[in-house]
Amino acid sequence: MSNPIRIKGVLYDSLSAACRAYGVMLQTVLLRIKRGETVDQAFTGRDRRIGSLSLRKYGPFEIDGQTYNGLVDLAYAYGLEPCTVYRRYRAGLRGRDLVRPARRKK
Repeated sequence: MSNPIRIKGVLYDSLSAACRAYGVMLQTVLLRIKRGETVDQAFTGRDRRIGSLSLRKYGPFEIDGQTYNGLVDLAYAYGLEPCTVYRRYRAGLRGRDLVRPARRKK
């Protein structure tokens, strides 16, 4: 019998059930956990997808009265990829310009 597992506040019957729900292969999750990622990171890839660069060192940021601890938190709060916000930050953009919606090509 397998142990229940909690990911992002949702309880799954097993690691395999969580893998099916997230569309991730079990072997991939196990390898990520073995490499030192947390269970949440192994499933969502939140900090993994930005590579070895730790974007949490930037911050805190305050936008519209809300404070964010770093670029990653800011990006996910506005539904953007961390690399997009980081690129904007490196280009010198600050405040609302960091999180403005991306322009769509017509």
